[in-house]
Amino acid sequence: MNARRFLTGCLLPAVLCCATPAADMTVISWNVESGGADPGTIAQRIRDLDGVDLWGLSEVQNSNWAQQFERAAEDDEPGDFYAFLGTTGDADRLLILYDSQQFTELERFEMTWADRPWYRPTMRLPEPLVVKLRHNATGQEFFFMVNHLYQGRDADPRRLDQATMLNEWAAAQTLPVIAVGDYNFDYDLDLGQDDENYEKGFGNMTRNAVFAWVFPEPLIATHCSPHSRILDFVFLANATGVMTGTSEVLQVPGDCPDDDRTPDHRPVRALLTIGNGDEPSLKQQILDRIAQMERELAELKALLEQMSG
Repeated sequence: MNARRFLTGCLLPAVLCCATPAADMTVISWNVESGGADPGTIAQRIRDLDGVDLWGLSEVQNSNWAQQFERAAEDDEPGDFYAFLGTTGDADRLLILYDSQQFTELERFEMTWADRPWYRPTMRLPEPLVVKLRHNATGQEFFFMVNHLYQGRDADPRRLDQATMLNEWAAAQTLPVIAVGDYNFDYDLDLGQDDENYEKGFGNMTRNAVFAWVFPEPLIATHCSPHSRILDFVFLANATGVMTGTSEVLQVPGDCPDDDRTPDHRPVRALLTIGNGDEPSLKQQILDRIAQMERELAELKALLEQMSG
């Protein structure tokens, strides 16, 4: 038998059947400031951001805004984007856009605040928007969630309870959770790891290491205000060994101070990798398989010698 033919016909399929190559996806979280920005200006910025697979937008005014943003996400991109617009929040709704060529939708739903003791229907709070997706290239399933939590004062019990509810929900899941949005945690860049930053809801969200912040480098304020604070986050839950990521706050000249055309928040972009990075290279897998076959061949030779003896 030709050795090259044997290697191609037998060894490589045995290796490749088990290989799970890592795959990257790009996520953007952005509060687009319903009522305080021009949707055409926002749509152009979305067009300019290439290669984004998943968008989580908050403060989307209505379905007309959502349609503009969906078209902008598709512009000059190979994929066909699907939109999931929340039904709550009045004129400050949540929106998910995802590339339907990259992902298969398995489920979509809105969570509810209605069973929380502080909730009143007149609050018009947007309820968490969630879509369950399968990444087509790897088969990995996960939840993608966008949130906009209660603003209020620093330690407002409503926002603290919202963060606690999200934490408890994610802890009860087995699949990875990507959670993006405007959480109003007011993470003060001047305080850093000080306890005061954790007392505004960030600590409730990350309690028991359920959610991990995809830490942006460098640290830049996401809100246009006199205060140097981060309000917008990308979090991962249940991701150990499955998904890793990096993030950055996107700045453009003149994005702050805010005006009536541009949002008063900066977008946050995360590059997430499906796969833990420990998968051996194809070359190493082939070498390992050769070593295994050599051991098996040596065992067969030894067995033949025993039979001959």
